[in-house]
Amino acid sequence: MYQQITDNIYLISKEKTDKVIHCNAYLIVDKNEAVLIEPGNVLDFDDVYKEIKAIIDPFLIKYIIISHPDPDLTASLPMFEKVLGDFKIVTEWRTEEIISFYQLKSTYYLIKENDYRLKLKSGRTFRFIPTPFAHYSGSFITYDLSTEVLFSGDLFGGFTKEWKLYADESYVESMAIFHENYMPSSDYIRPIMKDLLDYKLKYILPQHGSVIRKDYVSKSIMFLYHLDFYNTPKKYITQNQSNIEIDFLSRLVQVVIRLEQVFTKSEIKETFNNSPITINFEPVNISTAINGYKLWHMFFDIIYAKRGDRWLNAVETLVDRICQTYKVNKPNIYSLRLRKLEEQNKEMSTKYSALEDSLTKTVQEIGKTKDLLTRCPITGLYNKDMAIQYIEDHFDDLLDDGYLINIDIDQIQKINQDYSNKIGDDMINVLKYVINNNIENDELLFKGKGSSLILLKQSTSHASITKRAEEIRNLVSKSDQFIEKVSVSMGIINLKAEDMISSGQQINDWVHLLESRLDFAKSQGNGQIIFEDQKELIYYRNTILLVDEEQININLITKYFQEQSFKVIHAINPMTALDILKKYKVDLIISEINLSKLDGFSLKKSLNEKPHFSKIPFIFISHIKNETLIDRANRLNVDYFLKKPFYMNELIGLVKRATK
Repeated sequence: MYQQITDNIYLISKEKTDKVIHCNAYLIVDKNEAVLIEPGNVLDFDDVYKEIKAIIDPFLIKYIIISHPDPDLTASLPMFEKVLGDFKIVTEWRTEEIISFYQLKSTYYLIKENDYRLKLKSGRTFRFIPTPFAHYSGSFITYDLSTEVLFSGDLFGGFTKEWKLYADESYVESMAIFHENYMPSSDYIRPIMKDLLDYKLKYILPQHGSVIRKDYVSKSIMFLYHLDFYNTPKKYITQNQSNIEIDFLSRLVQVVIRLEQVFTKSEIKETFNNSPITINFEPVNISTAINGYKLWHMFFDIIYAKRGDRWLNAVETLVDRICQTYKVNKPNIYSLRLRKLEEQNKEMSTKYSALEDSLTKTVQEIGKTKDLLTRCPITGLYNKDMAIQYIEDHFDDLLDDGYLINIDIDQIQKINQDYSNKIGDDMINVLKYVINNNIENDELLFKGKGSSLILLKQSTSHASITKRAEEIRNLVSKSDQFIEKVSVSMGIINLKAEDMISSGQQINDWVHLLESRLDFAKSQGNGQIIFEDQKELIYYRNTILLVDEEQININLITKYFQEQSFKVIHAINPMTALDILKKYKVDLIISEINLSKLDGFSLKKSLNEKPHFSKIPFIFISHIKNETLIDRANRLNVDYFLKKPFYMNELIGLVKRATK
C-alpha cells in the first residue's frame, strides 16, 4: 500500500504483516527526479516496487538513501538495481563498507564528502544529520529543508502489532519498547533529541512504526529525551580505566533531572550562577566549556559549596548507580566533606608511617615542647617550624646534598574567591595527597607559609631535583582531582652553606630565599620553577590546542606532550576551539577532521578568515586519509596531515619543527 503524507512524499509498505516490526519506505517525487528512502527488505520488495510503479515511472529514481546497513532496509537493493539499473546510493562510508558485500554496481554518494547535503536539480536540498550508534556507528537521519520533514531511520520507531499510519497518544509507549530493545542506551539518544529541538518539523517519518504529525512532534522528542535506559552495565570495556571515555555531560543531565524532583528550577539555576556551568530547562541541558572528570568533580563541588550536604544527599543514590554502571570515581566532594581522606587513602599508610617514625624520632631527640609539634589543621602535615627544626637536627647530613622545594597552587586565590575558602582548603589537601601518593623514600613533606607545601629531598643532585620538580608539576597538571585545572609554581634551593655563620642563621636564610623564589615564580606566570638565582626557568615551551572528541586520543597526546614540556588545551568541537583562541595564545593547532556540528575543515576555513589565526601552524589527524581530503587540506594551507593511528614521536617531531 502507499499513502501520500504531504506534497509529493509517499509512505510505501507491505499492506499486511504478522510481524511486530512494520517497515516503511519513503518516496519523494521532485519533478523529473525521485528519491527513495530506506527501500526495504527482500520479503517486501514485490509490494514496494508495485506501489512505486503506481505512483511514478520507477526509472525517475536517481537516488536511494540508506541511513544504516541493516537488511530490513537494504536487502532489496540488489533487486532494485536489477530492475532500475544504475542509481546513486546516498549513505555514510561505514555503511558503504557493509553493503558492498551485495556486490552492487551503482555509484555511492557519501554524505560526509558532500558536506552532509544532497541537492536535486530543482534546488531542493536534503541535510543529513549524523546520529552515531543510534543504532549503528554510521547512522544518520535526513531532513528535507523544503517541506520540513524528517526521515528519522530507526529513531522514533515503534514496536507494536496494532500498526496505525499516524501516531496518537499511545504511540510513545511503542517508541519506548522499540528504543529500549534496539538502541544501546539513552546516552546516545538524548544529545540527538536536544539538537532536534532546534529544527522546524512538520512530520517525522520513521523506518518502523507510525508517522508522527506536527501536533505530536515536540511531545515525541521530549519523551525520548527523558527516556532513561541502559542495555549494558559497561559502556566501554578496557584494561586501562584511565582511557575510558564517559559522556559526563549526559550523566550530569540525569543528576539535574533528579534535583528538579526535589528542588525548584530557580534554585538549581541560582546554584550555578557565576560559575563555568550553566543549567537550562525545557529540556534540561548543561552548557559549559569544561569536560571529562574535571566537569564531573566541579559540578558537585559547586553544589556542596552553595547548598551543602542536603543537596548532595538528594542525588547520592543516583551518583552511586552512575559510578557503579560506568566504573567512574565518585566525586571527590563526597569524601572531602567528611574529612576522611586519610582513611580512604589506605595505600598511603606505609609511606606516611615512615614519615611519622622519622619525625617522632626527631621529636624524641630534640626534646622540644609539644607546641612545636603542632600540625597544620588543614593538611595534618607538620608545620614549617618543624621542618626548620628537622633540618637543624640533621644539618651535617643534609648539607650540600639536601634540597628544598616550596610548592603552591597558582590558582588558589581565584578558587577561594570563586567558590569558598573551604573549597580552597580542600584543594590544598588534594595537593598534599597528589604529592604524597608519589612520595619517594628520601623525601619529607611539610606545610609551608600560606597555602604552600615544602618538600625536603635529603640526598640528590642539581639535575635530579630539577627533574623531580618537573615530575611534580606534571602530576598536578594531569590530575583530575582538583575542582578546576590548576598549575603549581615552585621555588627550589640547595642546602649549601655560603658563609661561615651559625647553622640556625643559615637555615633562616635558606627558608627566606626559598620563599622568595616561590614568590618570584608565581609572579612570572603559571607553572614556573625558579632555581639558582632566579635565572633558570622551567616552563612549557609551547601551548598546543587539541581539537578532538576521542578521549583515548586526548589522553595519549596530552600525556606525551606534557612529558615534552608542551602545554595542551582541549576543545571537543570547533566552536569551543574558536572561543579558546580568543582567550589564550596558542602556538599550534592539532585537529581531528570528523567532529560534531562543524568538521575540521570548517574550523581551518574559519581560522583562515582571521589574519591573526591563519598563520598558526595547523595539523590534521584523521582515521581517513585519501586524495580528496588531502586536496581539501592543501587548499586550506594545512601544514601536515597524519592518519590515525600514527607514531607519537612522528607527531611530536612535526610539532617541534612547526613551533621553532
